[in-house]
Amino acid sequence: MKEARVRRLVEEIEGLEYYADQLARKKQALEKIRLECDHDWSPTECKSKHHPAYTIPGDPQGTMGSDHRGLTHVDAKTEVWWTRTCLKCGEEEGTTKSKPTGSEPVFPS
Repeated sequence: MKEARVRRLVEEIEGLEYYADQLARKKQALEKIRLECDHDWSPTECKSKHHPAYTIPGDPQGTMGSDHRGLTHVDAKTEVWWTRTCLKCGEEEGTTKSKPTGSEPVFPS
């Protein structure tokens, strides 16, 4: 019974290795296309990420001696996230940097 199970597992692993190899090849092909693409970028979208405020509870009283950490409050934060997508190859680029006016993103060149 164990031999049959072992044989089945070996066959499944070999099948998955085949698909992993195919996936790696397709990723390489896509990367090559994207490197050679003369990108036609879509309009930039602002997709801000909001991180709500929360409190880190700290250590229970009397458990850490002089290294005791009390409650720590972390303020809410909204991170401005700009994205654009190439209309030819589908590559997506994102940045949190913007020009001094704050209304126009700066993407790496």
